[in-house]
Amino acid sequence: MSSKKLRYERLILKLSGEVLGGEDGVGFDAQAVDFIVAEIGKLVSSGVGLGLVLGGGNILRGRQMTPFGMERVAADQAGMIATVINGLVFREALRREGICAVLYSAVPVGGVVAEYYPMTAREALEEGRVVIMSGGTGSPYFTTDTAAVLRARELSAGALLKGTKVDGIYSADPQKDPEAEFFAHIGYEEVIARNLGVMDITAVSLAREGNLPIIIFKSVVEDAMLNIAKGEEVGSIIREE
Repeated sequence: MSSKKLRYERLILKLSGEVLGGEDGVGFDAQAVDFIVAEIGKLVSSGVGLGLVLGGGNILRGRQMTPFGMERVAADQAGMIATVINGLVFREALRREGICAVLYSAVPVGGVVAEYYPMTAREALEEGRVVIMSGGTGSPYFTTDTAAVLRARELSAGALLKGTKVDGIYSADPQKDPEAEFFAHIGYEEVIARNLGVMDITAVSLAREGNLPIIIFKSVVEDAMLNIAKGEEVGSIIREE
């Protein structure tokens, strides 16, 4: 497919660690990882430049360590290292399928992962590599959602895609409230005002400042990412009309 047919020629994809864990959301599920790899392969083949930010919840979340008496900074650092582990696993899964991928970390892990620098990552994207960016922002107190928005802005992505277990943004949890309202389009301010929880406020505010569209979609739907890249309406989009 020619890149001229694409609405978004460069995208950042944010996936929670739980997505890699399949239905249980814990550890790694080979079928779940293979599905995502195949979907990424379609994007790359279509000419999309793709950056990837992974969460670490399938291994560890910083807040899980609070009952153990761990201070917030150390707990968040542990969570950031979990994203590096996910990055290593996912990079090898991509390479196994012949997809050229490179892994960077905002947290220095000498001898294992190269340190993240925006210019280096941009060059890798321009060379056609999938760029995996782990380690969150490299600082505690910031979520991987915020890291994903930051990377999208640093790398001049056309949009940020966030793959979730639901098919978009609702006024409440649709699994608990069958009357929950679905939002196909919604503005940044409304997401913040309603405290919808689809992304943290810092991430949404940073996206608003750069007018970065955020598309929330169900990650297990075949061709969802490719259709988004083509400009089709999939899931929900956060942006100002």
